Amino acid sequence: MVLVLGASLATMAQSGIRTHLYNAFLVANEPRQLGIVLGLGYDHDLSRSLAYGIDADYLIVTFRDDDERDGAALQLNYRAYYLTGDPDASSFYFGSRLGLRRISFLDDVTWSCPIGVRLGVRGGLERFFADLFVELGAQAGGTTPSGAALSGPEIHAGLDIGFGWAGRDR
Repeated sequence: MVLVLGASLATMAQSGIRTHLYNAFLVANEPRQLGIVLGLGYDHDLSRSLAYGIDADYLIVTFRDDDERDGAALQLNYRAYYLTGDPDASSFYFGSRLGLRRISFLDDVTWSCPIGVRLGVRGGLERFFADLFVELGAQAGGTTPSGAALSGPEIHAGLDIGFGWAGRDR
C-alpha cells in the first residue's frame, strides 16, 4: 500500500483516503452470519473513467447459530472500477473486488478469498467525498471451528466518507 500511495503522489493524480463503517450481511450455506466492517481505504483515479481502490478492513463476525463461536477477521481488498460520469462530480460506477480474508475464532484460524462486483455513486476526490454502494460477492474457502463451510454469497451495503486532494488534469 505504501508503494501505491507513493506512486500516486508522484503522478499527482486525484486521490483520496477514506474510512468506512458498514453493515455486512454475510449469507453462507450454514451457519448464517452477520458482521460489521470497520476500515480504511485509498482511492485513486487513473483517468477520467478508470479508478482503483485498496481497503484494509476489520470485521466482527457474529453467527446466528449457538453452536458456532463468534470471531474477528482482517481483510485486504483490491477494487477496480469504471466511472460513468464526470469524476470531479458525483458519478455512478461499477467494478470488481478481489480480497484476502483471515478469520480467527479463539484458537482457530481460517483463510478465504472474497470476490464480487460493486455498484455505487461516488463524489469527486477533491476535498471531502462520499461513496454510497452495494456489493454482491462470494467468499471462497474457509471453514468454521465445527467444520461448516464459510463459502457462499455475501451482500454488503454502506457509505464511505473520505477526504481527497486535487492533482494534475487527466
